[in-house]
Amino acid sequence: MRCGWIRVGGTVVDVHAPASGQVTIHNPELAHYPELVIADPTGAGWLFAVMLDSGARTHFATAAGAAL
Repeated sequence: MRCGWIRVGGTVVDVHAPASGQVTIHNPELAHYPELVIADPTGAGWLFAVMLDSGARTHFATAAGAAL
């Protein structure tokens, strides 16, 4: 499920939710330093945290699949 987008250079890239649930917090640093999403995606560039729905199915991409 599409939950947002990120502009990378001149390209807009969709962000897909890895699971169904409710966003509980987002990363406020990205408003000031959006480059963190690309520079440090698994550290300071995190987007949001999700509280999973009961019985939610996850859709986590593998590194290889995410690159496609």
